[in-house]
Parts: sequence; C-alpha cells; structure tokens
Amino acid sequence: MGIFVFEYLGDDFVFGAARDIYTNKLGKEVKAALLSIEMVQGLTTAVIQKDAVGKFHMATASVDGYLFGDCFWDCLKTLDVISSAKNIIYCEEQDGGLGECCLVIISNNMVMYDAMISTKELDDIAVEVIISSGEAFDLFVHGNAPFPLQSSKDAMGGMVFSSDIINSYTVIDQPNLPHLKANKRYFLSDIPTALRKASISFPTRPVIIVAVLVVIIYWIATSIKPSQLVEAVIQDRQPIDHYVGFNNKLMTPHPNTVLNALTGLQMELFELPKMAIQKITYLHSEENIEVKARILESNHEELSLLLENLQWGVVFENGAVLLTKPLLLKNREKPTDIFPLTRLIPVLLDEIYQIYATLSISDISENRFYGQKKLIITYDENYFPAYKTLNIKALLKNMPVFIEKLEVTYSSPTNSKVVWTASLLGQ
Repeated sequence: MGIFVFEYLGDDFVFGAARDIYTNKLGKEVKAALLSIEMVQGLTTAVIQKDAVGKFHMATASVDGYLFGDCFWDCLKTLDVISSAKNIIYCEEQDGGLGECCLVIISNNMVMYDAMISTKELDDIAVEVIISSGEAFDLFVHGNAPFPLQSSKDAMGGMVFSSDIINSYTVIDQPNLPHLKANKRYFLSDIPTALRKASISFPTRPVIIVAVLVVIIYWIATSIKPSQLVEAVIQDRQPIDHYVGFNNKLMTPHPNTVLNALTGLQMELFELPKMAIQKITYLHSEENIEVKARILESNHEELSLLLENLQWGVVFENGAVLLTKPLLLKNREKPTDIFPLTRLIPVLLDEIYQIYATLSISDISENRFYGQKKLIITYDENYFPAYKTLNIKALLKNMPVFIEKLEVTYSSPTNSKVVWTASLLGQ
C-alpha cells in the first residue's frame, strides 16, 4: 500500500509511511539510510524514535503531516481495556458507510504498520507484518472489520488467524477516531530536522574533518606566543585531503548532462545526408565525442565541408569517416555527502534488472575514507534514446556516479547497443 493522507480537523495524518528498525545506538545506520533514501527517491520526510532498549524506529514518507498510527496509538493507550497491552491489532470502521477501516499494528508499544483498508479484505502487507513479527497480539475491533470471530467466519468472510498469533479478541463499543489528536512529536520533518530531533548529528565525514581542523587551528592560534607563531608559520604544512579523488570524480559533468549532449549531437548527425552512423562514443578522458560513420556517396569534398561547418574534425579512412568534436560540459558542484556503497548497489541492481540490461560490478580502489566500484551497464535499444536509456537517466540522476565512457553502436538507424562505463563512489 502506498502513502495515503487523511485530513481530520484541519490536520493531515499520513498512513503507510515506510518503517524500519535500526540497532546502532549512535544512529549512524539511520543517518546513512535516510541520506540514501533521499538520494534515490527525492525529497524525504521522517520521524525517528528510540524505544526502551535503545533501538531507532524510523518512519519515512514523501509528504509532510502527522503519522496517523503513532497519534492514534496515543489515543488508544488512554482506554482501560488497551492501556496494559503491548502488542495489539486495532481496526475501526470509518463512519459514513465508506467501506473502509483504519488499521494500526503495535509491537512492544511501537507502531509497526498503519493503513486505511477495506472492511472486507485485509491487505497482503498487513498479513505479512502480523505473521512475520513473531509476536502474539491482542485484537481490538470496532464496527465491520476484516477480522471475524472464528465462529462467524463463514458469515462474515475476512481473515482468521491461528490462536498462537491472536491472544484475545475484543469488540470496542465506541469509536475512537473522533478522539484523534495531532502530536508534534510525530510530525514528518525534513531529514536535518528529523535527525536533530533524534539527537543524531547531521554532518557527514568530510564536514566533520573540516570542523576538527578548524578547532585545532583555533587552539594553536590562541595558545602559542608571537615568537612561536612565526616559527609555526614557517613550518606550516598543507593538510592532506583524503577525499580529493572522491571530490574530483564527482565534480565532473553529470551523467544526464553527458547523455543530453550525446543525443543532441546524434540528432545533428542523423540529419546529414551521404553517411550512416555506426558508432558514437563519449570519452571523459579526451573531453570529446568520437563518431565512426560509413560513407554512402563518394563526394568527400562536399561531406567534409558540411561537417567542418558544424565544427567537426574530419578524417576519411577506407570508405569511412571518423569525426571528433570537443565537448565542453558544465561540471557539478563539489559533493557535500558520501553514501554507503552497500545501500547504493542493491538499488542499481533492482533498476537494471527491470529494464533487462546487464550490470557488471568490480572493485577499482578502496581506502578507509571512500571506495569505488566500476560499473558497466549494457543493453540493446530501439530508437536510442528510448525507454531503457530514459530509465537509466532517471536512476543516475541522484547517484554519486562518474561517467568515464558512453558508447552507442548502431546495427541500423533504429537498432543500437548501449554501453555505459562508470564509477560508483561511496563508503
């Protein structure tokens, strides 16, 4: 089930936020996960809570608003019949005959899942959450809900769980949705705010290193005497930037900038008569585009003049023409974040699999500050750039990727083989 926003008394309550649990008590996993999610999925909001044993519970969404499940759980805990329960399933039919119920699943006093579901059918995700939790729940229902008693299964339909999953079954006489209140603790905030509320520091490692250097320099400047200061300046050495390789590669042109430039030049060349394009190659090391084409007519002088007017370097060779053109592309800004490779690679694999492309991954280099993975993405495509390339373009939009080479080989004007050679950088 996706995100669903429910407005009540002027406040937006969010159902279906993604929920995860992290055991690292310093919150490093939480910070890395949030930054990875936002990098891949775009603008992300979050609520981070710490349970009684120090685990972090993180809820994320693409909208702001109050987490429905958490606000509603605060309301339910005031009921005598529920107050002592730690693991509950609560389902309440909405008034007005809409055929929908609000569902909240609680484990160890923390919300595992919330959703708006049909009164006739429990969604598959909720069933999976309940069965896979390993907990036994107390079940509370109000109104028509897809949790019938065993004795009324045939009459009501719905889902019946085994006795080892359901401890008790209680029907609540009065609705509790009218008592729902917004609680600012459960407001989905931007990532820096969510981390700050959870007392998790936001700066990534490069920023921390700079901050430490500033403190050291300040301490030196305020503690040594003028005569010592002269000597210290003479002996000064530039600090080593351990991220210089990381920064240099990610300050190269963005993958989408490269693709846009290559496709623009492809259109320019396809409009020219007297030749058939065989291969177009972008090489970052040469900062240019190289093209190999087959000559269809023998008027070399006319073709050469036409290409030179378009600023192409031209070399004729054995019935073919080799073209080059410098490519001056805008560089990216210096990166401010570094992401874990272990979270980036599964995202790449999933997306590549969906478009029936192949992905080769190998180590380039790794040190204790950052690592690199060499990527080779290969696929066949009709009418480049089409569906597959546009999906790769969307995938790489927020990825820390350096494009070394992009090669398109044409078996015909409509059929091509595309090969991306790139580096993925992270921790």
